[in-house]
Amino acid sequence: MKTQVRVFLSYAREDQALVESVYELLRKKGFAPWMDVRDIGPGEDWQLSIRRAIRRSNFFLAFVSSHSVSKTGVLQEEIGSAVEIRKENLEGETYLIPVRLDGTELPTALEPFQRVDYFAPDGPRRLLRALGYRPSRAAAYVTAAAGVLILAALAWALWRPAAWERFRAARAASGTEPGSAAIGLTVWNLRATAPEDRPSARVIVHPEDSGEISLTPVRVSQETELPRDAKFRIGVESSRAGYLYVIDEEQFGAAGSGAPLLIFPTTRIRGGNNRIGPGELVELPPADIRTPYWELRSTNGDYRGELLTVAVTPEPIAGLAIGEGPLKLDGTTVKRWQAEWAMPVRRLSSGGAGATPSEGELAARNVVGRRLGLNDPLPGTLFVVEAKPETPFMIQAWIKVAKAGN
Repeated sequence: MKTQVRVFLSYAREDQALVESVYELLRKKGFAPWMDVRDIGPGEDWQLSIRRAIRRSNFFLAFVSSHSVSKTGVLQEEIGSAVEIRKENLEGETYLIPVRLDGTELPTALEPFQRVDYFAPDGPRRLLRALGYRPSRAAAYVTAAAGVLILAALAWALWRPAAWERFRAARAASGTEPGSAAIGLTVWNLRATAPEDRPSARVIVHPEDSGEISLTPVRVSQETELPRDAKFRIGVESSRAGYLYVIDEEQFGAAGSGAPLLIFPTTRIRGGNNRIGPGELVELPPADIRTPYWELRSTNGDYRGELLTVAVTPEPIAGLAIGEGPLKLDGTTVKRWQAEWAMPVRRLSSGGAGATPSEGELAARNVVGRRLGLNDPLPGTLFVVEAKPETPFMIQAWIKVAKAGN
């Protein structure tokens, strides 16, 4: 394989940590990857540097995710430049490769090009092959041996209980087996109460501008696009004991993201206690405040929803001045946490859309030490993370706003 094959990496800022792992993989395999945060030096004209790097690259990787499809500006300009370069000089040759980081559909401009699903089990291998990488004979022997080990590991994994059963079992034990961790997330949409709804599941609120309103939380998929002004709340569980942190960032189109806000812990929820163990349920916002829900609302007309970052750390994060309300965080600090703690995540859905909270969920929410049982409903989405014991881990979930007319 030629050394120093130049590969341009085009991505959304929210995907930086994962794309940097691709950068390192390519570098170790002998490629010359180019990424703005790694290869633009202080004082350089960044726009000129990007255009020059695109022109000089042998391959252009367009990373597609739920974050990138909502972006306009520089990211779309990079993709447009790549499409034009292919038309001008490289007709019939592989140059532009869409690389999906999740199940998001390709934008129209990238539909003609064969994609690589990097999140698939063989995603990294297929990407390397698309770039022309061929291992040496010695490496091939190592790969074959690794394949045997992988098959053995797969057989072992198939024998072990499924991820959902391990998560359910963790509720009843002190934790889950070393090396695995999971975060459960349930999204509740609060709709008008129907006559058949159980009284215990109903939420009675008294808005200042109207009389008494009765609402009922119902489960929705984390992928559901909620209408603008929808009222919602979330429930969070962890299969591993630690300290829970939830960060929220408003998402816009061309404007990117709003300031990161730490919405948990606060002193008004569990008295500020963010220690969480398997089976404990943290519900945000809490049911006992005047407005026990959030609304998908913004004065920005290009509002796309909320990006939630959920982290579990073995020790409390020092230096956070927790108060009654959300705490504005430094964006650089949050990006550092994301770069250090983010890792590949497998996402599983339990279904159950339309269900109202069970009695067990109602009794356990935000009660320190109160645990859900084996027979209580599973969270709507399970994010399985291969994190080492006693290390922080995090996941991200996007609560989307439906586009006008949907």
